[in-house]
This record gives sequence, C-alpha cells and structure tokens, in this order.
Amino acid sequence: MHRVGTTKQRSTKLAESVSLAAVPADPAAATSNSVDGSARQSSQLDGLSARPTKPVKPRTAGSSAALPGPSHTASSPASDKQPQSTDPADILQTALRRVEVWSAVLASDDKQCSQPGAAPLLSRERRVELSQNAMKSAREGLQAIADLRLGNRLRSNDAVEHEATLFTILGGSAATAYEARSELIEHKWAHQFRVTQLTESRLDNVTVRVPLHHTDLECQDPDEWYRYLSELEKYRSAMDESLRNMKKPDAHEKIFTTDSFTMKQIRAEHAFCHGTMRSIRCLLVDIYRIRLLRQVEASGSHDVTARLHELYQAKNYLGDTVVDAFTALSKVVTESIRPSEAGAALSPQLVAQHKDVLEDYAEQFGRVGLGLCLDVAALIKGDGDDNIWQSMLDLAQVLTEYRQSVLDLIRSVGPGKREVIAPPAATIEEPPVSRARQKSARRHRKPVNRTAAESSLVPAPPAVPNDTRTLAQQQADIVLKKFPLERAMVTELDADLIQIANRLGKDTGSVNEMMHCSRQDAMIAFTFVRSSIQGWFEKDQLLQAKAKLPPGDERIAQLSERLELLGMIEQRVQTREADALKSDTQPRAPHLSRLLEMHQVASVTSPTRLRSDNDSGDHGTLFEMRIEHAPLSNGERPAPWFVHLHTAKPVTTNAVPSLDYKEFTAVHLKTAKEKNLGKRWEMLMQALGNNDAKVHRSKIDSALLASLLEVRRGRKSSPEQFPNQ
Repeated sequence: MHRVGTTKQRSTKLAESVSLAAVPADPAAATSNSVDGSARQSSQLDGLSARPTKPVKPRTAGSSAALPGPSHTASSPASDKQPQSTDPADILQTALRRVEVWSAVLASDDKQCSQPGAAPLLSRERRVELSQNAMKSAREGLQAIADLRLGNRLRSNDAVEHEATLFTILGGSAATAYEARSELIEHKWAHQFRVTQLTESRLDNVTVRVPLHHTDLECQDPDEWYRYLSELEKYRSAMDESLRNMKKPDAHEKIFTTDSFTMKQIRAEHAFCHGTMRSIRCLLVDIYRIRLLRQVEASGSHDVTARLHELYQAKNYLGDTVVDAFTALSKVVTESIRPSEAGAALSPQLVAQHKDVLEDYAEQFGRVGLGLCLDVAALIKGDGDDNIWQSMLDLAQVLTEYRQSVLDLIRSVGPGKREVIAPPAATIEEPPVSRARQKSARRHRKPVNRTAAESSLVPAPPAVPNDTRTLAQQQADIVLKKFPLERAMVTELDADLIQIANRLGKDTGSVNEMMHCSRQDAMIAFTFVRSSIQGWFEKDQLLQAKAKLPPGDERIAQLSERLELLGMIEQRVQTREADALKSDTQPRAPHLSRLLEMHQVASVTSPTRLRSDNDSGDHGTLFEMRIEHAPLSNGERPAPWFVHLHTAKPVTTNAVPSLDYKEFTAVHLKTAKEKNLGKRWEMLMQALGNNDAKVHRSKIDSALLASLLEVRRGRKSSPEQFPNQ
C-alpha cells in the first residue's frame, strides 16, 4: 500500500489514459455534491447500475459501423419493465457505453481533485462501486465479442480493436478500484490500531515493524479482513488478465502503443495489490494467534503457549533487516515497472542478500508453524476442543498463505541491474614451448618360437601325492579356507561386522549405509544386512560341512569355532537391529513381529477404552493397547508403541480380547508421537502446505494381534530376560 497523496496523482493520469471519449461539456452535470459534502449520483452515473432502455451507439475507438446490428430474433426493450436484450451486439454496445461513462466520470472527479482546495466529487466508496461496475461491463463486453466471433458477426480487426479497448478498461477500472479500497484500508488500519500516522510508504513495513496491541487484535473480525482479501484478489486477477492480453502478439498495436502509460500504471497497481494482500495476511496471523492463545491459556497447555510466543518472535525475526529487505525488494519491483531518476539501482549482490533474508524469514514461519501444529494436535483429544482445533486450522491456513506471499515477492524480483565492469586489457601471451615427446624406453618384443631342445630342458612338475581325504573333509577344508575368521581378529575388532568385512576385503559400502541411515526403514535395512552376512560368511555351508564330518574329526572343532565367531558378529548386528527397530519413526507390523521374535517386547497392556463418537456408558468402539519395549543397548528406554482397535459395535473393555478379528473394523500400530493424531492433524498439515502429510498407521493382522494378546497374558517367554542386551 502507498501514500494517499501519491495515489491521487496516479489515478488522474490513469483515468485520462483509459478515457474512451471526451469529458462531457459540463462535468458538473455528471456529478454533484450534496450539502454535507458527500458525493451524489447523477443521471449519467445511473448507467453504471442499470442497463439502458435501448441500445446506444458508443463513441469508442473504432467506428460504430463496425458493430453488428441486432439479429432479427432480438427485440429492443421499449421500457424498463421489458427484459434486457440478450443479443451479443446489444450487450457489446451497452458495455462500451457504460465504460465510456465510467471513464468520463472518473476523469471529472480527478480534474476536480487536482484543483487546490477543491473537494472530490466522488467518495472513495463510490469510486470503488463505480469501478466494480465498469469491470463488470468490460467482462460482459468481452464475452459478447466472443459470442459474436462464434457467429461470424464481427470482423476480425474490429473484434481485436474492441477487445483491446475493453481489456484496457478492465485493468484500469480494477486498478482504480484497488487504489480507492487500499486508501480505505489504510485509514481503517490507522484508526483501529491507533497508528496516528503511517510513516511508511507501504503497509508491508508497518505490519512488520509496528507492534499491535492484543486488545485491538481481539476486537478484529477476521471475516471482514478475508472479505477485503477476496475483493483485492478480484482486482489483482483482473489486472493480471488485462496485462496478459496487452502482451499478446495479436493485441491492437495502436491502442497499446498510445496507452503504454496505462500499461505501466496497471502493472504498478498490480504489484502494490500483492503487497496490500501480504500485509492483510500478516495481520490475520496476529489475529488468529491471539485467538488461539486465549483458548490454550484457558486449557492450561503451556507447551502450546510457548509455541505461540515463538510465532510472535518469528514475526520479528531478524528485526529491521527484514523491514529493509521488504522495502528494497518492493522498490526493485516498482522500479522495474516505472523507473525513477532519484533512486539508484541496487546491485545484484545486494538484491540477492535481501532475497536470502526474506527467504530465511519465510522459512522461519514454516518451522514454527509445523511445531505449533504438532503441539496443538497432541492437545486435541476430542470434540470438546473443537474451538482450539478450528482456530489452529485457521492459523495454519493463513500462515501458509502469508509465507507463500513472501516467497512470491522473492520470485518476482529479478537479479537487479548489474554494474558495467570494463573488461581488462587483453594481453598477448607467448605460446608455450613445445616439448619433445619422450620416447618410450619400453621396446615391444616379437614372440619367439622356442625350439624343442629348449622346451625339453624345463623340469617336469613333481608328482601330486594321492589325496586320501574324504569328500566331506575336502568340502570342510574349502569352507575353512574360504572364510578365514580368527578369534584374535574378531576379539580385536569387537565383533564389528563392518570392520571385520573390510579386513577380509569385502565391499561394505551398501551394508554400512543401511546400518547407519536413520531415514531407512529399519526392517528393510537389516533384512539386507542379514542377507549380506549370509553371502559373506555362508553360515549354511559351515553347518552343512560340520554335519557331514565323522565324529572325532579335528575339522569339527575348527568349524565350531568359526560358527561361534560368526555368532558373536550376528549378536552384535542383532543388538543394533533391535535398537533400530525400536527407534524407527514409522514402524510397521513386520517391525513388531521381528521384535517379538527377538524377545524385545517387555510388556503389552490390556485394552483401555478411548473416547469415540459412539460411546454409550461403558461401551465404546475405540480401544488402545500399550507396547513397552526392552531397553536400548545404551540402557535408555525407547518410546512405547500403541495398537488402536476399532470395533464395529460398542463393546466393553473386557470383551475386546475375546472378540473375533472380523468384529474389528481396523487394528493398526501407531507411535507415541502420533497416537493422538488423526484426520484433524492431517488437515492442519495440509493447511500448512504439507499436502502429503499422513498420520502413520500400520495394519495389524489377526496372527500378530493374537501374539500381542499372548504376551499380555504372560504366555510368552519372560519379557524381563532379553538375550540380546
């Protein structure tokens, strides 16, 4: 948003540039003032609110003969009570007449305002209303041109000329409406937020710099500000459409060449409109933040209160550096449209610095908003918190919109004007001295045929003694030689798989990444690791070779030692696997099955009833079982997992373990972090721009559920003893 004084001057030039006809000979006949100084509608303004009783040939660019006459099926209304004509030719004539009236009236008002001490003929609200009607008439005229083209009732050149005129009016009237509305918003801002004077040339800086009182924010109706956003979006869209059509190759060259000033003015107002909408969204962030703060304070949630304070700090993130960046980049945008001689162009380096500042500022809002969303989602436990949930959803939505508007400003700014740097004087370098290619000292030898006498002098190889080993013994020796595990090496390397495999010359890159990458699914990762261990050391071959040897063979002891050493390595890997499975942020049913197999589940609680929509007394449809894991290898206690059971009909808690699996509508595994999250959390995340956000749920089948219930009843091996620790 910009100063009122500057907008008056711009509007005068804009109205003059889009004028389709001369101002009426008696401008006072078009508008007149009432006694109290307010604007009064004249007969000429009535044409913007209602259709004329009969078609009027407009005085527009292009001859009236270019307009087609009404078709033989169209009837001209004789009175106001008769229906309006639906013939496109009549609609086009009416639209051109109305926009001509709008242009003349606005020019009269601007001429009046340009006189020192003269009161305006039109109020700001009236300018908005008239400009909105002009936008509507321009769109009706454009649609009529499209209909006439389909019926081959309008020459191509005439269609282009009228289309260019109406697109100019569409953009100009939208710019005028925005200008008047922005001044009204600026006045409302100064009055309701106790800002006596807006010292900034744009409201962007005020919303970031000026602290707003909680009491003032609590009095605001966010729906009213959203209505402003919706209105401004219509103006922005109309200006955008107008500018796109002005740039088309088939656009009317004469009109757009003479109205180049109009095009620049529309582009400038288009940029200003983005800034005003960004300012309103920043205000809405504060309004919803205060609303949510009051609600969570009443609920006693200190974590969410702390997050809301972080959001307040995020608005003031980087202090005046952000204000300077907003000012500089907004100036770059306007200077690219309408260069001024006073301002010096920013260097590309400085523009890049300002863009980095605002990008960091926008991402800070994203980070704080995500943390706030998670905390509020954990706070929401039922329908009783509907107000908190709705406020958070509203806040998340406007946070995303504000963050995106800042990023849009960054993307709209080019690299700036580069300083012209004179290239250094060219220097003539002497060509490098060529070096003589060194001849290779190696000489290629030609193959020489040896004589029979020479070959007969080669001594014969010694005779191979007869192998007295059995086939099983030969296979055992091959296996022992193939996998040379030694106790000293395994002990020295503490049975570390990667170090031992590296010592034996194995390629451990993929296995090492699988074992240490936290982003990898733990079950998939360690299934691959176990497969690699089998491929490297072939435990099955060791077992088969040992089983085939006769009792008392010395190789049995060697194979047993290899199996023992391999068991030490596997035990070390299994400990790491158990830690990874318990720490996986998105565990699946196979994770739980594997932990049960490894005796790493410490306990499973009996089902407890959670609140659901179909509760009736002690009967419900949603139940929860808590899974406690064995400690991690470092002694820390991992976060528990939870199984949620949804029943088709309300049942008691005691009846859940005996239900047939078919009586459950869903049984899934969730983490402690996400157990309270559901569709509402997904909606919040999507409002924050994370469209792919989903609460992690893993289906539990009937066999796994039965295993959990067995652990609950204590029929498994004692969970207090964990062989892998």
